[in-house]
Parts: sequence; structure tokens; C-alpha cells
Amino acid sequence: MATIKDIANKAGVSMMTVSRTFNNPRLVKDEVREKILEIAKELNYVPNQAAKSLASNKTGVVQIVTNMSPGDYYFTQLFTGAAHFLSEYGLSIMINQYRKRDYQHDGAIYMGLEEGEDRKLLKAEKKPFVLFGKSELPIDWVDIDNIRGTYGVTKHLIDYGHTNIGFIGIDQNEAFTKERFRGFKEAMEDNFLVLDNKNFFFVDHSIEGVKDIGDQIVGRKGVTAYVCESDVLAYALIDYCKENDISVPDQLSVVGFDGFMFDQLSTPHITTVFQPVYKIGMELGRILYYRMNNPDAPKQELLIDTEFKAGESVKDLRS
Repeated sequence: MATIKDIANKAGVSMMTVSRTFNNPRLVKDEVREKILEIAKELNYVPNQAAKSLASNKTGVVQIVTNMSPGDYYFTQLFTGAAHFLSEYGLSIMINQYRKRDYQHDGAIYMGLEEGEDRKLLKAEKKPFVLFGKSELPIDWVDIDNIRGTYGVTKHLIDYGHTNIGFIGIDQNEAFTKERFRGFKEAMEDNFLVLDNKNFFFVDHSIEGVKDIGDQIVGRKGVTAYVCESDVLAYALIDYCKENDISVPDQLSVVGFDGFMFDQLSTPHITTVFQPVYKIGMELGRILYYRMNNPDAPKQELLIDTEFKAGESVKDLRS
């Protein structure tokens, strides 16, 4: 079995350089690192992770704590982004769904926290961690600009002549749902439009959640468009309209938020807000890795912009 010494001799470098290539690759010049990795491949060298863990008192594992299903496309993209970054530094990822158990780990990414849970987490978590979602506490976080994103897609409806606009939100006590509702309200208020509570609906985040009260939603007199907090909700509303011979966008315009999969599955395609989930995962991995190696560094906050994504689900009422 090949050893670090074998690789070092063949590459003409020190054993320390070979060790750094596998443990701290960013400290090794690109051309040297690539040469070492190629030789390691030729010699079928496999790092002894167990021995490394015992020697360093580290597991080499990062856990992602989530309330989402690993099969969810959104989570898959985020996971892939985080794994892409962390694997470059020899770290593996363990998914801790619904916090069923606490795995041994060197760091953690938390997502889907309800309001106030960050404070409990700050006291309980002894390892470095980063949140997907804002926190006013001394905790690193990455988030998307939910307010600006929903504001923009609402303004798009207004610019197209819609003035009586409803809202379909997710019935969850999470910061992002409140922020998206806030972005909608700010766009309406900034354009001097009436906010009617009777036109606001908050449902389970599912297709059934919308369809169960579909008659109430489409039955609101005078409403020409709905802003939905996710593409799942927008897709469900469009599908309900299709089942009940209501044309989208001719009779009702619909916009969503997310910008992957459901907006393209829908007919017509949904006008929505795109959030770069893969990039979010990469940034979560990057900030966590930095914190793991710089425990006393100042708090990091990263707000990532969304992008407007045009579909065919909005009617222009200006003509």
C-alpha cells in the first residue's frame, strides 16, 4: 500500500507538502498540488481518514441540519453547492433531517430555523456553525434578499397595469415568509395601492394547500393577479385555474418565487424570482470552513441577490 513517503519521493517534495495537499490544499501551489494528486492516483493512495481523525481529534464531517427532504430539488442544489466547496478540503457532509440525532461533527450548517431558535442554538451548539437565514446574534449567516425579490416581482405586476393584487403565503413561522410578505406590501404601499386583508391567504406549502381553498382564492372579486411566496404555490394556483376553466394569464395573472423546476413545469411558465441555490450552498460551505479555521474572526453576513425571471403567466393590462 502506498504511503505519503512514496508520493513525496516520486514528486520530489517533502512529506509535509504531501500532507498539506490532502489536509489544507489551499496552502499548496496549484501545479504542485495537481502533480501530487496525479501521483497519488497512479499509486492508488487512499488517505487514512480514521487515523487522521484520531490524530487531530476531528471527525472530518460537517452536518447539514434541515427540515427539508433530501429528495427535495431545492435541498439537492444547496447540498451539492456546499459539498462541492467542502469536499475540496477533505470534508464530508452528513444530513441531519429534523434533528433526529446529533452526529459527531466539526461544523454545521443550519437551515429552516423558526423565529427565536437561533438564540437557543447559540447556547447549545459547541461546534462552529453557519445559518441559512438572518440572525441579529453573533452568528455567521447567508441569506437571499427575499424582500427585494418579492418587491420586484410585485412591481412587475404593477408596471403591467395590475392594481388589485392578492397574496398567497406559506403558513410557517419562518423569517423568509415574513420577508416575502413584507416585500409585497412595500411594493403596494410605495405605489399607493390598497392592501386588502381579504385578498391574503396563508396555506400549507403544498399543491393541496392551495387547491383546498382554490374557490376562495379565485373567487375574490376584482383581483387580477396573485403574488405567491413560492413556485409550488403558483403552480398549484395555475393548475387549479386550468381545472376550473380559468385562463392564466388572460383572466388571472400569477407570479411566484424560486425559479427552478416548478416554474418550467407549469403551463404557462411562471414569471418568478430566481434564487441561486447552488451558489448559496457554496457560500454556506465557504463561510463555515472559514469559521472552523478562524474561530475568533468577526461575524460574517452575506445577503445574496435574486434575479427576476420572466415567464408567460402575467397579462399586460396597459393596452
